[in-house]
Amino acid sequence: MKKTLTTSIALALGLAAGQALAYGGIVKDNSGNDVTDPWGNCVVYGKPKMGMLCGEAARAAAEKAAAEKAAAEKAAAEKAAAERAAAERAAAERAAAEKAAAAAAAAAAAAAQMKGNEEPTVIEVINLPSVTFVTGSARLSPKSFSTLNKAADDLLANPKIRVIVAGHTDNVGDAGMNQRLSQKRAEAVRSYLIKRGVAANRLTAKGFGESQPVAPNDTAAGRAKNRRVELQVIEN
Repeated sequence: MKKTLTTSIALALGLAAGQALAYGGIVKDNSGNDVTDPWGNCVVYGKPKMGMLCGEAARAAAEKAAAEKAAAEKAAAEKAAAERAAAERAAAERAAAEKAAAAAAAAAAAAAQMKGNEEPTVIEVINLPSVTFVTGSARLSPKSFSTLNKAADDLLANPKIRVIVAGHTDNVGDAGMNQRLSQKRAEAVRSYLIKRGVAANRLTAKGFGESQPVAPNDTAAGRAKNRRVELQVIEN
């Protein structure tokens, strides 16, 4: 049986009676355990607070409080872990979306570049046999103007049409020189059409030199046919 502590013992330990009665509480032994009387009741001094527990009840309450604290800490830890997981998942999804967007942009850029590198599809070729040049030069002859004026009017009346102004030569002379001459002639026709009001972005000048003959070059008539300018209508 645990030794009980009376008010006189409390006084002997140095507690004034007024203090004991003023503050109140449960008497503890030297080991810090609650002191009980022979009937198992806790020994108190002064005026203990209402609801103050001792003995098994105090231990049970302490265990319950510890369990609740542990449960709360566990719940907080689980919540924090769930929030971290959600943040990591959101970050991963965001990174995946950004990666997918970057891949799509790269694919679109590659497709655009590939399309830009592709030769345009010619859907109609309009030969302009009346368009001629001063021999060996890219200077338009006067008789070319009426044909080019009509061509400009037709292009202005059909604003969605885009064309390649194609220059061609016969095979007389150096092939490289013929290539350069055909390019200059195509550019001369393009410049004339632009001056007549056709938008520059609808016209592309391209010289083919002697590479695309439409007649044999062994006769004067054949060579005359090969020296030509065409309007090649292309897909938009």
